[in-house]
Amino acid sequence: MATYKQVGYGSQGSDVKTLQQMLNSNGYKLSVDGIFGSKTQAAVKDYQQKNKLAVDGIVGKNTWGSLTGGTENKAKAKVAAPIGGDKNYAQAKPAAPGGLGSDKNEAKAKVASPIGGGDSTYQKSDAVSKAEELIRQQLGQKPGEYQSTWQNQLDEAMKKILNREEFSYDLNGDALYQQYKDQYMMQGQQAMLDTMGQAQAMTGGYGNSYAQSVGQQAYQSHLQQLNDIVPELYQMALDKYRMEGEDLYNQYGILADREDQDYGRHRDQLADWNSDRDFYYNQYQDERNFDYGKYQDDRNFKYQQDRDAVQDRQWQDQFQYQKDRDQIGDQQWLDQFQYQKDRDQIGDDQWQKEFDEAKRRYDQEWEKENPSKKSDPQPQPNPQPNPQPNPQPNPQPDPDPKPGPNDGSPDNDNKITYEDVVEMAAQLRKKGASKNDIYQYLSSVINSPDYVPNNSVEQDLRELKSGYVGIGR
Repeated sequence: MATYKQVGYGSQGSDVKTLQQMLNSNGYKLSVDGIFGSKTQAAVKDYQQKNKLAVDGIVGKNTWGSLTGGTENKAKAKVAAPIGGDKNYAQAKPAAPGGLGSDKNEAKAKVASPIGGGDSTYQKSDAVSKAEELIRQQLGQKPGEYQSTWQNQLDEAMKKILNREEFSYDLNGDALYQQYKDQYMMQGQQAMLDTMGQAQAMTGGYGNSYAQSVGQQAYQSHLQQLNDIVPELYQMALDKYRMEGEDLYNQYGILADREDQDYGRHRDQLADWNSDRDFYYNQYQDERNFDYGKYQDDRNFKYQQDRDAVQDRQWQDQFQYQKDRDQIGDQQWLDQFQYQKDRDQIGDDQWQKEFDEAKRRYDQEWEKENPSKKSDPQPQPNPQPNPQPNPQPNPQPDPDPKPGPNDGSPDNDNKITYEDVVEMAAQLRKKGASKNDIYQYLSSVINSPDYVPNNSVEQDLRELKSGYVGIGR
């Protein structure tokens, strides 16, 4: 596995980018810009808390180990396929009815038909089976675990960087200094000899102290020039040390970039695989839902057809029953109507008898009280139980009309007045006639053509009918 350096707030670079990508694969939504800012720090702390790590916002060995040790953890964060794959997939996405070839779920898809018996069992279509097979093929093409080809070289380069000694400059161990030293000493000795020779020439060729003195000065002058180049040699050695260090870092950086590229390609392959797997699974879900929905629609349509047939039979039975009941009701009404007609006829006959008897009694009493007018005809009530509004008048004039308030007038000889009706009611009352008899009799009188209409009489008849005898009080 790749090794990453410790990073924290303010850090920048490829390691921070890798960190942000790993956090995003665990459900966070960070911009992969390689800058460890406040949002990245908050995501790191949240991840550390959820994974029971020290919550300090610094990504060190433990946090890197949790993020990368883990291609298992990363795999759990991704949705696995529903067949032969990650068991966490079932928690991430609900399976369609019946699942993918699940006998248990297929058993739940069996729907008993409530009418006509038998079971209506869902059967997968060819399109669903093909979509399921595509998922199985995709699962077999999952990329393997990431294997680094640069890790050993990265470890070796890091070892060189970490185990490198601090800079120190050994003048005597500097080969360039030794070259300069030998050169300057040789030149110094040559200058010393030349100077001494020139001094001796001035004294006739004899050696003297002056010649030795000026020769020594010339030698020391060349040695001083050697000392003057020591700082330059030190700076050259320091620059070389630094360049060697930069070369080590550059080498490590190149190896790390290669590692990042390989790991990035691996993650791209895994992401593409996950994307293809999700595509095939969604395609399967669409086919499965459409197919199962069609099955449900067909089943429900058949069920509704059966229900409609049952309702049609029930309606027909109820309609026939209602027809039979109506026929019975009609016959009962006819029987009751005939019975009522018979009862009305009996009532009419009884009324006619009572009326005839009341008239007979009235005529007898009237003849007793008016013996001189025994042969005078009396007003005849209408013998019908339902008086006619316009009965035919007697064509023969009454030879001896009964007396009235207008007696003697040719226009009123045959007329019945209000006073006549009052007198008739009083006589009937005295003879013990019932209210109904009085009402029936006076009603026939009022409806006779000889009656002179009077609203007071009609009002008295209405009161008489309702139970109050107002006439003759």
